[in-house]
Amino acid sequence: MGISAGLGRDALLPGLVLVASKTFTTTSSAQQIDNCFTSQYDNYRVIYSGTGSTTGNDFVYCRMVDGTTADTVANYYVCGYNTSTGAAVTTTWLAAQTQMRVGWIGNNYSEFVIGSTIFRRSADSSVSEDSVTLASVNNKLSHDLYETSGDLQAWTEFSKLTEKAGLDTHMFALCVSLSSPLYAFTGLKGLTISLYGPTGGGKTLAQLWMQSVWGNPDKLHFAAKFTQNTLFSRMGLYSNMPMTIDEATMMQDKDVGDFLYWVSQGRDKARLNRNAEEKDAKTFAIPVTVSTNKSMASKLISSGMDTDAQMARLLEVSVRPSLLFTKDSEAGRKINDFVLANHGYAGREFVKKLLELGPSACRSIIADAGASFNSRYKCKFSGEERYWEQALILADLAGKLATDS
Repeated sequence: MGISAGLGRDALLPGLVLVASKTFTTTSSAQQIDNCFTSQYDNYRVIYSGTGSTTGNDFVYCRMVDGTTADTVANYYVCGYNTSTGAAVTTTWLAAQTQMRVGWIGNNYSEFVIGSTIFRRSADSSVSEDSVTLASVNNKLSHDLYETSGDLQAWTEFSKLTEKAGLDTHMFALCVSLSSPLYAFTGLKGLTISLYGPTGGGKTLAQLWMQSVWGNPDKLHFAAKFTQNTLFSRMGLYSNMPMTIDEATMMQDKDVGDFLYWVSQGRDKARLNRNAEEKDAKTFAIPVTVSTNKSMASKLISSGMDTDAQMARLLEVSVRPSLLFTKDSEAGRKINDFVLANHGYAGREFVKKLLELGPSACRSIIADAGASFNSRYKCKFSGEERYWEQALILADLAGKLATDS
């Protein structure tokens, strides 16, 4: 295979991380080796070295994600090579390809990555935590974005201010933030939520509070001036955790419709590489919350284009000025300072709750929440309002799950 003997644990190939290792006799079959690792490693590769039965040479074999075995250079997912310490001994390594982003890993919803931590659900529904390495281009960024600081209990108690001070918009924003991982269990790929209104409503504070659920709000909150590539790259990285964008008033009217559409698609535009081959599009399933002094709906109408389809993909929330923020800057400054000092823990606890429930239970409670939402709130949604309906149901459910935890 062109892999030199002696390449060991300290020479892992880029993009692979050693997770575990086990030793077997040469009488162990490949199937026995594969089965020795529990189902929590379904998305990992099992790499084992041994003596080739026909050639007498040492080969490194690799079980791919789909369960097939590959021993060709074309399937170069080998993390390392370990020569036998004797004719009767084979060392097997379990390696995981470096994650490219945070959020749900795979389609079985048993693993979730936040920053440099991976949360795993075991067969007994318990949840464990391990460190994980992201691809080098994202590793440092993700670690900084999703760092933890301060204290969960202090954050929880402080967030009760939203109810005590009548900050309904901020309470809703926190529920939207928590609901983000739930989007993956529905057909909702993304929705733009616009917090709009005059200065003094605490719109930016609401967004920072949202991001404090998951990590460092100062770094997770996105500035208004951005290129499309940068924006979708960041959405792809966030994957299943919320995106917030400040001062979307600066967005050109003609670009609003495309922005709303692409967010709802949950993927970037199709692009070609230098060989004219289509690149893998960055995908996500998240709420994108923007703040603006001017209604985005009015900006959309100003573009002069047909807007019905785009309007359905935009949920606007009017933020009224609050005396708490208009009388002076003290309250806003205290909230800002607090979330910058206390962040990153609530989202981890919420994800643990979802993992403990498991995907079947998550889908079930989402269905139950949808069935009872209209009667509980005495409202009814039309077919055109399906994006709003699903987002509101998920936000309401997330708030209930967080309160009951």
